[in-house]
Amino acid sequence: MLFPLLVSAFLPCVQSAPPKDISPGPPLGEVQVLREKDQLHITISGEPFTRVNLGGRIPFLYPLLGPGGAPLTRGFPMEPGDLESHDHPHHQSMWVAHGRVNGVDFWHDPAAKIRLAGKIRIEGSNTSKRIHLPLNWIAPDSSVVLHEERVLSFGGHARDRWIDVTCTWTAPEKPVVLGDTKEGTFALRLAPALRVEGKHAKGTLINSEGVQNKDAWGKRARWVSSAGKVQGEIYTVTLFDHQENPRSPTHWHARTYGLVAANPFGLHSFAQAKKDAGNLTIAPKGSITFHHRVLLSRGARNKDSLDRFQRGMTAHEKPKSDD
Repeated sequence: MLFPLLVSAFLPCVQSAPPKDISPGPPLGEVQVLREKDQLHITISGEPFTRVNLGGRIPFLYPLLGPGGAPLTRGFPMEPGDLESHDHPHHQSMWVAHGRVNGVDFWHDPAAKIRLAGKIRIEGSNTSKRIHLPLNWIAPDSSVVLHEERVLSFGGHARDRWIDVTCTWTAPEKPVVLGDTKEGTFALRLAPALRVEGKHAKGTLINSEGVQNKDAWGKRARWVSSAGKVQGEIYTVTLFDHQENPRSPTHWHARTYGLVAANPFGLHSFAQAKKDAGNLTIAPKGSITFHHRVLLSRGARNKDSLDRFQRGMTAHEKPKSDD
């Protein structure tokens, strides 16, 4: 039987570590972070990787460039491309949002915002950088619904790039209900060639349980991976759920048109549970932590490779340092 979940303490934060199945391997690249106004530019071995964009309605990462510079997420609405569909303008490359937070729709509503609430902190070694972002989730009436500490960690080498996202959500003086909806939460919108269906789609989608394409929607899995040919080369993009996340393995709002989102809340839609069975309540002043990884690979990755990566993710290792 499924019940709403009450949480009052947060889970341990897991730092970025090189994936186990690629270490030892090619030498890790030097990671640099450059701040320019409301953007943080991330490079690996001198090549552009991504930008953390903080000037819009919510933070998002765009572009996401694989090794060699191939764009692996959709450009619309930031930089609309001729080959892209222009649906779902709230799908911004790589982002975190949820459709019911004390009733506020942070997934769709342009008046609901997630904004920087303090000083950005950057730390790490030459080959792994961590960016700490204090954030407030702000309702249309300007009230703060939720506090967040988000940590973005970056690493990579000649074949792979990876991003760790650790989100610790803290309730203010009142409880916070993360509502049962399929609209959320830890999300990617893939490049057209990585889609299963649609114009210029050349991709395939599979989850850790071997379920493919449209049948993967709503299913529980440890990871979901999409692969296809981008700019003449095969690339693979995988989003991982951490085994200590609430309700892991999570359900997936994974669509054949290019959306891949880890969502542990939407039990009514995904599992045909009773209405609001997926609600999760954070007690006043309590916290909860979610941890996810994104792996961008040049070339194909098989199930064993991704399973090893996921097991390495759960090892609570600190980043290797060459300082």
